[in-house]
Order: sequence, then C-alpha cells, then structure tokens
Amino acid sequence: MSPSGLAPGEVRVENVWKRFRTDATRHRFGAEESRRLIGGLRGDHAEGWRWVLRDISLEVAPGESMGLIGVNGSGKSTLLKVIAGVVHPFAGTAQTAGFIGSVMDVGATVQNTLTGRENIILYGRMMGWSYRQTRSRTDEILEFAGLTGAADRLVKHYSSGMNVRLGFAMASCIEPSTLIVDEALAVGDADFKRKCLQRMREIVDGGATLLFVSHSLEQLQSMCRRALWLDGGVIRESGDSHEVIAAYRASLDQSRIDSGEIVSIGCDLSFTPQSIDPGGTLQFDISITSGELRSADLTVGLSFGEIDPFVTATHRVELLPGTTSFTFSFHDMALSAGTFQVLAAVTEPRGTSLCGWRSIGRVKVRGERPAPLPTGVARTSPFIVDSTIEAAP
Repeated sequence: MSPSGLAPGEVRVENVWKRFRTDATRHRFGAEESRRLIGGLRGDHAEGWRWVLRDISLEVAPGESMGLIGVNGSGKSTLLKVIAGVVHPFAGTAQTAGFIGSVMDVGATVQNTLTGRENIILYGRMMGWSYRQTRSRTDEILEFAGLTGAADRLVKHYSSGMNVRLGFAMASCIEPSTLIVDEALAVGDADFKRKCLQRMREIVDGGATLLFVSHSLEQLQSMCRRALWLDGGVIRESGDSHEVIAAYRASLDQSRIDSGEIVSIGCDLSFTPQSIDPGGTLQFDISITSGELRSADLTVGLSFGEIDPFVTATHRVELLPGTTSFTFSFHDMALSAGTFQVLAAVTEPRGTSLCGWRSIGRVKVRGERPAPLPTGVARTSPFIVDSTIEAAP
C-alpha cells in the first residue's frame, strides 16, 4: 500500500474543483479598471475566472478501465491532468498510487531538443529506472514506435505522428500502474493504432488501470467497461460504458440541425419513438416541406447516434409545393437489442444538399443483447447472424 492508503493503480478523486483565468482584455482603462480594483478590495475575486471542473468525485479500482466522454471543452483533459498531478485542483483532492504513464498532448511527453533515444533514457530515469534498465528497454521502445531508423534524430524534426508514437511507446513500456491516454490514437496510421490497442489491452489484462479519452466511441467502448460523461465540467452520467455512451449519443442530436436548409423534414418518430422486435418492420410517416415542385432523393439510415449510419436506403420522391407525406418502411430488421437513431437527408438527384443529415427519431429494438466482446474488440455491426458449430469426426 502507498502512504495514501491506496493500492497501486487505484485512483480516488474527491470533490475536485478547478478554474482557469479567462483571457484578459488587452488594455484596461478608466471606469472598467476602477470597477475591477474596487471589486478586488471588496473581496470579489470571482470575476475573470472560469470553472472547468465542478465538484468531481470518482473512484477507479486497480485493474479497471474507464473512458471519459464529452464534447470539446467539457473538462476531460483537465481532469486527467489533475489525476496525473500535472495541474493542481482549486479545491478537493486527487490521489493515485504507483507509476503513472500518460500520453495527454502531442509532444507533451517528449523534449524537442533531444533525440528519440535520449528522450527514452530521460523518461526512464524520471520514472525511477536505473540507467541500465532504461538502456535495456530502449530498443524495444523504439521498435514498438517504429522509430528505429530515427532514434538519433532530434525530436523537433519528427512529424506529429512520430511524436505521438514515441510518447505512447515510452508511457506504455514502463509497466505503469495507471495508464492515461488522451486522444493519442487520433494521430497515427492504422497499423500503429492496432498496436496501441493491443498494448492497452495487455496492460489492462495485466492488472493496470486505464483512463482513456477518445472521440471514437466504438473504440472507447471496446476498451472500457465503465464510462464517465462530463458536460460543462460536471458529471452528467457515470456507469456501464454501453449505457453512458448511448445516453451521450442521444444528446448529440440537438447539435446536428443544419441552417440554411431548402426543404424541411418532419417525422412522427420525433414524438413517439417506436419499439420493435428483432426481425420486425420499422414503419413510420415522414413529411417533407418544399417551396416548389421538385424531384429529390430521400435517404434514411440507422446509426448508433453518429453521423455515419450502418444501413441506409435511398428513394427518389416527387415533392409538391407545400408538404408531401410518405410512409417509410425498413423490413426484416434483424438487429440486436438496443436503441438506434433514425437519420434522414434530402438531396437533389445530382447530389446537392436540400436538407442536411439529421436525426428524425429513435427506434428501440427489444430482446437480448449480444454477449460482451473481448477487451479491445469493437462491435461495428449490430446485426445478429445465426451460427452453429459442430465437433469434427
């Protein structure tokens, strides 16, 4: 046990608040400066600050994996920095035990004026390794990062992808008790992302704790059993990653309304989400309002909540001036249990957008969910396929 009473890999955050100064105006003159000074003398120090984290509490047990989700600016990176000890909270405490390996910013882990090899030695020494231990792992780290040929090149001459590869390789190869990864996989090729996910899976399977931030929700759900949704610096929801991510995806609908649309879409699903059984038919009424007579292509799709659907259907329709109504049907919906977004868009036959891709409602599929997948494997299709297996004679 550590002096704080925590086991290696345990994370405990209690009532953490964090604020930063807002960008000050370039010049202050006259009455504005006088009001600021008088307010300071009266003890009013709230002006000029913005709260990034508000009363955050969470506990992560050793060996658990937790994903942090939320829109940009919701406080995810700041919370990870507080946990890692990079920044201090305004109030509350954040305690950890054991080595922390962190990849939080492109270039934050490495020194531009050193070579790749020198960075590895410096990082190992900072983590408490002896010089001999660090040298014995240097080649392994360089090989994992794919930088064997650039080991003695200054990091300032690395590309962004090379920079992140070096940082992730160093952070994950020191056998950390807690690994913090903040959008590191957004940079890098497909093969390196695969290697990173494999390394993260090995670290979690080895009993270490993973704190993971990614805007790829499928990737995050495949790695983390728990999720924390931050919204404006407060915890909106916390719990099973499947449920938290589903709630977060549903909340994104309001931000997907395009302006300047030429036609508008209405749908009864917006008011009464439909429930169907696996293999059933999804049928709903959809109306399109247009200012003139025109031919158009109506595309309807289903998604997990993202703008990229896993199934779509497009039909040519004739729109009258005013509102034209249609009945749309998806047949034989062999989906697993869950809630899915119904999306729609209208384009001209040559492809020009008349109404942008948007959510028009939800459909809930009843039944049993598929068995959970191994850590690090993302489920990219919700379709259930019947299968059998027999022993060979």
